[in-house]
Parts: sequence; structure tokens; C-alpha cells
Amino acid sequence: MKNLIYLFAVVCLLSCTGKSLYTIEGTLPSHKYDGEWIYLVPMENANRTNVDSFKIKNGYFEFKGDTERISILRMKPLYRLEMQELLVITEKGVIKVSIDKNSVAKGTPQNDALQLWKDKQIAFMQMARKAYVAVRTGHSVKDSLNWVSKMDSADKDMKNFSIKVLKQQKRNTFGKFLYGQYSFWLSPADKTRLKPLFEGKK
Repeated sequence: MKNLIYLFAVVCLLSCTGKSLYTIEGTLPSHKYDGEWIYLVPMENANRTNVDSFKIKNGYFEFKGDTERISILRMKPLYRLEMQELLVITEKGVIKVSIDKNSVAKGTPQNDALQLWKDKQIAFMQMARKAYVAVRTGHSVKDSLNWVSKMDSADKDMKNFSIKVLKQQKRNTFGKFLYGQYSFWLSPADKTRLKPLFEGKK
């Protein structure tokens, strides 16, 4: 009887560890892409053994796996100008993805946070481009100074928002990624405050 209980426990353990950690359920805006392949590519150390692919059918694709990391969803180069590549965190749960001119990933805590940060960053970049054009073509010094002031304010807002996100996410996959990408923008004082969250002892 004890042997049977032990065997049952082992089977349960193996079946549990064999389950997928994440599921990505993705859609595209048109059936135009049916039959094409979409790829899930690790952002670091991508190779033949860890790049996944799915043949799009009825405007739908799906990925399952058990490794949490930052990855990129992308189609072949021909479509990358019309279908935006998308950063996605393959964390536990069901991740809902829409691949389009502005691609979106939501449904899990880290992907929700990443999407929020991405939306903020896009708005900031649009403001930066608008300010650059306005300053270059401004009709008065006052107008130019006004746009410079707006840009400085937007830059400060983006930095403060990113620092807030870093403090919230800490050493999870998104937090470590953002810290690696954004740390060079931080002031010495901000680096000193944030460094223990990412580089100190756990």
C-alpha cells in the first residue's frame, strides 16, 4: 500500500512539472497572414533549440512553454514594417496578444506592467518628435522655448514613471530587463537608491 501511495505521488509530481508555465494566445487583424509563420524568439541567447514557431491559422497563433524570460514575437522581415514586433514576458498564465501596427500583450502581471510602460514610452517619443519639429520650424523664440519646456517636463515625467515601475517590479523578469535598459538614464542619486534592489544580496 505504501508503495502504491509513493508511486501515485511520483506520478502526480511528474504530471505537474510537465504542465506549461505560460500560454500565449495571439490574434492578427486579418486572415491575410494565414499560412505564414510567427516566431517566439528569446531576447538573449537565441538559438535553434529555444526559438519557437507557429503557423498562423484563421488569424490566430498560440505558444506554450515553461521558461520565463523576455522574448520577442516577430514575423518574417517582409511583414515587420506593418506588423510591429512585440516584447513579451513568458510568465505563468494566459497572455493575450494582438499583433498589429501597434502590438499589445496583456493578461499577466508583468505583461500588463510592460504594456503600460511601453504605452507611456510611445507617448513620450511622440512628444519628443513633435517638439523637435516644432523647435526646428518654430516662428518665434517664445514658441521654441515653450516646446523645450514641454519636452523637459515630459522627460522628467517619463523618468519618474520608470523609476516607480522599477521599484514596483524589482528583481522579476521585467524589472531586471528595464533596469538593464534604463539604468544609463538614471541620475547618480537614483542609481544609488535603486542599486540594492537589483545588484545587492537577495
